[in-house]
Amino acid sequence: MPLEAGNIKTGHNSVRTPTNSQLRRRIRVAMPLLAGVLIVCSTVSISHALSGYLASGHATTTDVVGVPMGSTSTFTCFLSGVSGNLNVGTQPGFGCGTKGLESIAEVTEKHPSTGQYWLIAHGGACISNVNLQVWDNNPVQGMGTCFPTADNVKEGYWQHGPPVKVAALNAPNNKVRRCFLSGIWGISGAWNSSSRFAKVRKVTATDSTHSSTGWYVEANLPMSADGSHPRVEARCVDFPQGTDITVDTTSLQSTTKTHTIASGGGVKACALMGIKGAFNVNSTSDGVVMNFPASATGNWTLTVTGGKTATWACAK
Repeated sequence: MPLEAGNIKTGHNSVRTPTNSQLRRRIRVAMPLLAGVLIVCSTVSISHALSGYLASGHATTTDVVGVPMGSTSTFTCFLSGVSGNLNVGTQPGFGCGTKGLESIAEVTEKHPSTGQYWLIAHGGACISNVNLQVWDNNPVQGMGTCFPTADNVKEGYWQHGPPVKVAALNAPNNKVRRCFLSGIWGISGAWNSSSRFAKVRKVTATDSTHSSTGWYVEANLPMSADGSHPRVEARCVDFPQGTDITVDTTSLQSTTKTHTIASGGGVKACALMGIKGAFNVNSTSDGVVMNFPASATGNWTLTVTGGKTATWACAK
């Protein structure tokens, strides 16, 4: 499917969000708990005649720096997994003042730009009675996938209210447009119900909440008691003509399920389009996580824990 330069709304929508610009060397091995920060990161870089990808995982309670992923000039990166507790935290400037922080899993650029996407995952924070930042120590894990295309990237976010249009429906020159989740910002009470969702949606017909066709980001996450807003970020990119896209939804009502989502010959890569469920458990084993293969043509699997739902797409 082709992609046009879609108009991006202002208000509930933005382009990019500043994050800590401190640089950090990429971590390629599992590391123990250090100074209250649990870091689990693994990375695989794959090139192929037809395609390739980068994939990484990062789980912490307090690391606002994150780990570098692909170059913004040659890759576009998205979330391929979210787990842990997103039901803690507060938006800066609300109940915890300037010391407050949301629980975050995102793949983002930094400002000023470093020329790379960064995978960031951490828990929430508040303020102490002596005006110091105090971490809530809730673990959050983010998984990221970078596809080897940077053509016509569009970004937007939902923070409250109706769906937000991120990009036009189709791409020019028979290219294939796809949109995925790129960031989830949780606050107190936002992810405490099995009915909570955040998703990117392809809208091919207008309705009461979608005034035009296109790609939208939407959610049903509530504000917290202190007025903080959750946030859901999305990113779109054009794939080359002939790219084969598979889209499906996996849900589970009990225990844990792992199944193959991309198989067969050739290079494959996958990312999340939507998540649903209560993300309120202090365990990075609780959530929806894609498991990337060690070889270029290996199979991707998806692990979903009880009560969660994941909508995903794979490119080949």
